[in-house]
Amino acid sequence: MVVVWIASTLLETKSIKYLRYAIESALALNIDNIILSIYTNQDISHIRHPKLDIRRRNVFLTIFEHYELLVEEAKFDTYYKSNPWIIFLDDQDLLMNNIIQYTKGIKDAIIATQYVTINKQYDILIDMANQVSILDIDAYIEVNKDEIMIVDDISGTAVKYLVIREYFNFKEKHPSLFNNKFGYIYFLKYLINIGIKHTKIPVAIQRIIPENNNSIDDNVVNIRDILVDNYADMKRDIVKLRDRTTKLKSQKENLEKKLKHEKSKNRKKI
Repeated sequence: MVVVWIASTLLETKSIKYLRYAIESALALNIDNIILSIYTNQDISHIRHPKLDIRRRNVFLTIFEHYELLVEEAKFDTYYKSNPWIIFLDDQDLLMNNIIQYTKGIKDAIIATQYVTINKQYDILIDMANQVSILDIDAYIEVNKDEIMIVDDISGTAVKYLVIREYFNFKEKHPSLFNNKFGYIYFLKYLINIGIKHTKIPVAIQRIIPENNNSIDDNVVNIRDILVDNYADMKRDIVKLRDRTTKLKSQKENLEKKLKHEKSKNRKKI
């Protein structure tokens, strides 16, 4: 069983056709079930399909908060008792057909590498990046293969449901170790720590979509700034985690010394 979870925050500045392309890319793979978790102020009544389960949210959510909510809802759905594969997908991305091949013979998960439509040398959008659909994805990549960027990402990553649930159970017990703003970074780190490998060939493509009020150049700058900020925040969190680990280790050593001292005192009394 394979389920695609699509996370979408679709405000008036983003064209709805990109979400439709993302859904179509999942449908093209003959996926068993597609769940769209969406916060939007747009009319999406025309987006319908028998395999598509749309769940509208009343509040703004980050991409990973959408996924976290889907995990909560899955606890009450008998469908997930079969431990299906879950493929994460952002609303501006397209799945490629090789992701299904990766789920065969893999036990728990596979971390996605994906194409990002930014020129890796000049850090600018590749021509026609915002127009790529499932129909022309292979041709587009072939034409731009020498310049297109390749990165790791949550979008396209395939994980067995029980692994996802285990992660969120751990997160719930240790909330101070996580920063919700960059939830996907922590999740990918968790997968790496338990020995999950990356796909050798990209399984998704990210189209950077210029918003109506911004130029393409503005979007590239914004993306670069976000990545820098994400990295800086992650480094700060790692430092905090190291400091906390050192402190806990010191407390443990002090308790052990105290216990040893108490045992020694008790022996002398005897």
